[in-house]
Amino acid sequence: GTGGMWLRSFRAENGQDGERRNRTGRGGKDVSIRVPPGTVVQEERDVMGIIDLDTGEEGVIRTELIDLGTVTADDCPKLVVAHGGEGGEGSAASSTRRAGRGVRRPRSPPEGGERRRLKLTLKL
Repeated sequence: GTGGMWLRSFRAENGQDGERRNRTGRGGKDVSIRVPPGTVVQEERDVMGIIDLDTGEEGVIRTELIDLGTVTADDCPKLVVAHGGEGGEGSAASSTRRAGRGVRRPRSPPEGGERRRLKLTLKL
């Protein structure tokens, strides 16, 4: 039987900007939760398409559930549900000798944290 069902949205922390003196920005923290063995994990994803044929406007036409698996007793009791973003590049990444004196390339910005909508169902 089914012991319970939860539909939750999770968002991990964004990465931080890179800093001076060659310091790369700190990565964002992952989001993890404790789930019991037997929990079925599914991700809810939006399917995009044309919602107005007259204007060609696009939007969400439906949602799909993608089966990600079942937590077993061998798995770690914590499940990472969203990964944190990577930190941005430090100042060394923006200057390079090959580019010539005074020529700088833009640094890579930090990445945003992962956002996921999960359905968690406990099978008894």
